[in-house]
Amino acid sequence: MKCPICNSKKLKVTDFYKRSDSSRYDFSSCKKCRIMRSDKWRLKNPERARAKGMKWRKENHDRYIQSINAWYHSSDKQHARAANIVRRAVLANKLEKKPCRICKNPKSEAHHHKGYEKKNWLVVQWLCRKHHLSAHVKMRLKNKEKQWAN
Repeated sequence: MKCPICNSKKLKVTDFYKRSDSSRYDFSSCKKCRIMRSDKWRLKNPERARAKGMKWRKENHDRYIQSINAWYHSSDKQHARAANIVRRAVLANKLEKKPCRICKNPKSEAHHHKGYEKKNWLVVQWLCRKHHLSAHVKMRLKNKEKQWAN
């Protein structure tokens, strides 16, 4: 199999998504290209993407909660550990919670822009939810483009 978008040769059918209307696979693009395309769309259409996400979360509340729990308890323990360390540092007044550095929204979250290694646990940027999510999408896009360039 070969992806018509990235021209990478795929040996497995599972590198493509299944069609939702049947048990067949959709060979118009591989999973990596599909994810890249949707990430770019989200960056270009943040309001529509947010509305679409809110609608899905409302309609699939149980699946949404399940996915959050699965992510939190996944094999990526460094992420959860870093988040807990920041939360505890803020509660103990060892780290000051600041407003979003982009829009100055007082409801901000810690963004570990240098990674989740132990040395970077308290090195954070304070961003509101909107800017935090867009920062992750941009980082994910940049990392994928680096991977695919190799």
